[in-house]
Amino acid sequence: MAKKDSDRIEQTGDIVVAGIALVPLILADKVTALHPLFGMPLFLYLIRDFKKSSSLSDRLIVSMAMSFVMLLFTCYPIECILDKLEDPPDWDIVLAIQWLIVFPAVWAVRELFEFVGKPRGKT
Repeated sequence: MAKKDSDRIEQTGDIVVAGIALVPLILADKVTALHPLFGMPLFLYLIRDFKKSSSLSDRLIVSMAMSFVMLLFTCYPIECILDKLEDPPDWDIVLAIQWLIVFPAVWAVRELFEFVGKPRGKT
């Protein structure tokens, strides 16, 4: 029972971190270099859960939270590139496209950690 409560607390912490990472992405009128700096402590918090073996729902939540943090890291360089265009696309569209690329990549890496961490049968 204590293990289940501990897992639930960790899962809640991961959801809170995802929300904290999402807030500056949504509320910022302009992306700044502070976005990646803001994401660094969240990344360090999540990396401990990223390598642990866990249930599918836990892996999905950690991957989602890590994806939001990765968006914090990638949004500033992409914003700098898009500012060079004459008619840059709307930031919400760019963020959605980033999400469609980043989330499957993070999910795949997370599943790879799960696969590599599984014990193999002895032959």
